[in-house]
Amino acid sequence: MIRRRPPARSIAPLCAIAWAFWIALPAQTDAGSSYADNKQRYDGFYNNLIHPDWGAIDSRLIRKVPAAYSDGVYTMAGQDRPSPRKLSDLFMQGDDGLPSVKNRTALFAFFGEHNYE
Repeated sequence: MIRRRPPARSIAPLCAIAWAFWIALPAQTDAGSSYADNKQRYDGFYNNLIHPDWGAIDSRLIRKVPAAYSDGVYTMAGQDRPSPRKLSDLFMQGDDGLPSVKNRTALFAFFGEHNYE
């Protein structure tokens, strides 16, 4: 007698149940609740352990300085300001006043720091 294997079952229902219990349900709690271990969540809660609701979905952002637009609404201000590229070239030039031989700018340092961490 030949034994046949039972048909393969999909694990999709199990994955859906696991997702519901470990991700969806905890995310629906409010900021004041005691969420287990106060872990960072995809909705922004607990990115800051001192202020867990800062940066969360639907939280108000604080503007420290007033908005500055040329027309007061939309057009970018500072058309007379120096170019960021010119400032970068100025700050990254060598002691002799010549531009970088390797064509490095201040952005090089930021890019390196970003990829280092």
